[in-house]
Parts: sequence; C-alpha cells; structure tokens
Amino acid sequence: TSEKEERKNKISARKDITLSYRNIRAKEVKFAADFTDWQSSAMRRKKDGIWHITVKLMPGKYAYKFVVDDKWIKDPRNSNSRPDGLGAESSVLEVI
Repeated sequence: TSEKEERKNKISARKDITLSYRNIRAKEVKFAADFTDWQSSAMRRKKDGIWHITVKLMPGKYAYKFVVDDKWIKDPRNSNSRPDGLGAESSVLEVI
C-alpha cells in the first residue's frame, strides 16, 4: 500500500471516545492523558453537572486523569488503573 493509503487507513481506524465525570460542585474540570503528553484540555459542563470531552483515538491502551479544580484524580468510575510513577495512579482506557 502507498503511504497515502496507509495514512487514510490510520485516520479511519480512529474512534470517537467520550469521557465523562460527574461533579456538580466543580468550577473547572480538565482532561489529561499520556497521548497529550499530560497537557490538559478543558471539559464541557452540562446543566446536570456532568463534564464531558470527546477525543479521537486509535486502538490501544491509554493512561489518563481528570484535573478537578487543579487537583489531579483518576476516573472514579473506571476500575482499570496503573501506577503513574509519581506515587499515585492513572486510569487506563482501552480502545478496541
């Protein structure tokens, strides 16, 4: 296959993944992950206090955290985690 076809196949293999976090009291929630080099992105808040973000990912395993009012936390609804190398844990998302 040509390089152009290979690039097209990779792009079409990416999936939209929506992550959410519920906290009605939070003033700001961000999302950070190993695939963003831990640079955080703002999540959007719905009226019901659910924050969400959609990212496009290739199949694989990814470490991530939420940043809630400047405090880094793992996803309380995801039991998959691994050590983050800093004495805490990151949540792990597997895209199939």
